[in-house]
Amino acid sequence: LAAYTFAQLGYKETRKMILQSIIHYGSFENNFIEVLYGNEVDMPPSIAEAVLITKIGETEIWTEKHESESRYEDWQEYANLGFMMALNHVNLDNEAIAQEQILNTMQMFDGKGFRDKAFNGSYETYKLALAIYTARKINMILQDEEKILEILLKMQDKNGGFHTHYDEKLNPLGDTNTETTSFALLAIHTLVYR
Repeated sequence: LAAYTFAQLGYKETRKMILQSIIHYGSFENNFIEVLYGNEVDMPPSIAEAVLITKIGETEIWTEKHESESRYEDWQEYANLGFMMALNHVNLDNEAIAQEQILNTMQMFDGKGFRDKAFNGSYETYKLALAIYTARKINMILQDEEKILEILLKMQDKNGGFHTHYDEKLNPLGDTNTETTSFALLAIHTLVYR
């Protein structure tokens, strides 16, 4: 995800360096996140499994793969999966279905964030970014786009990264991480350069 984000922002050498490092450890595909890059995935999506890639001394390198027979049969109850499946429809040239899926998933937005099946009292920042990114992939402007962007930008830390979670008063929670920051940068990039 970070490598793809760097490429979209014009940092192709950084992308290359990250991919070479990943390949060095023997793992590359996630079989789900690639839907962001234009790949197609099976529906309903497979449930992620943690996979040990290698050990270096006491340090373990793990990845997440979506290869199991277990599937998210209830995927439409999760905002992230709703947006990812909308992107999958874009990749399958089913733009009308993608737009319908985006509108259905937006029903979970409560004015602060996505209160979906995974909601446990705190909102997940990357779902805001996914909403913007997915809609803009088909040149769709969300009714709540300005509000979503405003909240997303509030989650950026002074270190430049984006916090993973936030509370109902829009206070950032959790650490900043590469995944959330990558999603946020992709979303912002689609607003600036599309």
